[in-house]
Amino acid sequence: MRLFPPDLEIGQEEGFDQEKDIFGRRQFGYKLTKIVQALEHPAVLLLDGYWGTGKTTFIKMWLGELSKLGVPTIYFDAFANDYHEDAFITLAGEIVARAEELGHQDSRSFAAFKEGAINVGKALVRASLRIGVRVASAGVLTGAELEGIKITGEAAKAAGDETAKALDDLLKERLESHKADRAAFERFKAALTDLIQVLSPSGEPTHGKEEATPDKGSTPSLIFVIDELDRCRPSFALDLLEKIKHFFGTEGVIFILVSSLRQLESAVHYAYGDVEARAYLEKFYHLRLLFPSDAAGHPHERATAIYLMRLFPGEGAATRRNIILNFCVLRPLSLRTLERIAAYMNIISVSTPIRSVEIAELFMVLCIIKVLDPDLYRAARNKRLTLDQLNNFLRTTDWKDEGRPQEPSQIGTHVWDWWAYVLGGQLNEGTKETLRQSLAQYNFGDPAELIPYYCDLIDGFAFPDEIETR
Repeated sequence: MRLFPPDLEIGQEEGFDQEKDIFGRRQFGYKLTKIVQALEHPAVLLLDGYWGTGKTTFIKMWLGELSKLGVPTIYFDAFANDYHEDAFITLAGEIVARAEELGHQDSRSFAAFKEGAINVGKALVRASLRIGVRVASAGVLTGAELEGIKITGEAAKAAGDETAKALDDLLKERLESHKADRAAFERFKAALTDLIQVLSPSGEPTHGKEEATPDKGSTPSLIFVIDELDRCRPSFALDLLEKIKHFFGTEGVIFILVSSLRQLESAVHYAYGDVEARAYLEKFYHLRLLFPSDAAGHPHERATAIYLMRLFPGEGAATRRNIILNFCVLRPLSLRTLERIAAYMNIISVSTPIRSVEIAELFMVLCIIKVLDPDLYRAARNKRLTLDQLNNFLRTTDWKDEGRPQEPSQIGTHVWDWWAYVLGGQLNEGTKETLRQSLAQYNFGDPAELIPYYCDLIDGFAFPDEIETR
């Protein structure tokens, strides 16, 4: 049993393979390529989409298409690297590794870039060091006072001539190192520009030379993709943005930030408190592109419906797919959330005894509730769930028939009837008798025990404190 479908294996030059591009995002990739080819200056683009919508799969396919065009690319998984403390060295290291892969490790540009990166790294380390000011000033001056260079004659006199001389030397060193650091930063950016020109297929930047098309046009010297920003430690994510802006914005480089803007705003609030997060982040990117979502189009043409066929294949799973699909029309779910719902469904499948009771209208709703609303799930497990609570969550009366949008959904009616039956709601006698007979074939007695029964299957691998039965 697999709880989740395996990750797609995407080759470096595979691109939008017809069998793997199940959401049909080749056209969006085509448009993105035209945009980066048309740019005549270094830029940072934000590919904004909710977490779990397939951005990573898309971006790897897109990089494959760029590779076919001969565009040097770097893919950087920020989440996999957020154990690092130094974002600058991490980014510079990726460029070094890519240049080595392309066989440029013996060039003068490569050597100059490595030396420049080392010098900038040293400068950044010096800037972050905390000097023992109280020791140097015999306890007279605080670190905050030194940082503001708020040194009065009285303080120096009180500290004595020896301490005053130490402070003079320290300030002189800071002024001199500041000048040296600025020179190191400038040398690094110049070395980066030279190396990017070497990495370019033609050996020099080719922006704007011809009309931009994916088949023939200007070729960016380097596409640097930063993926999974929305899953990083907030401090590391923001450090990456700041280092890109201050050190890596050079001719020929286009950065693609793959992230949820909303999650990045949360990172800003976490780091800086009550600030205008959107305005702060806009300093770090030039253009925001929205990743395709399920916001428009026929329900069964959306990514949700396509992915549900992958998670619940076959005609026998049609009811399961339709329940989730109808729910998603009113409350769209990410692909990652669909995977979690399917995982609980798989647990039920392997835990249910042969020829035992299988009522998708009940257990599928429980899987959805389990993932989206733990409090409501606990109420269901402990027989405290009311029909009003369920209606507020599911809104089955708003589910519409696929072919006749003016008509209520049949599957929505079936779902509601089953839940009304097991929770003791009002039903006409004909419907109640039909459901009673359906349950009788499984030799299951009290319908009120169906919900706890399915919850036991879902929670069979949970610890007692996770179940919270009291």
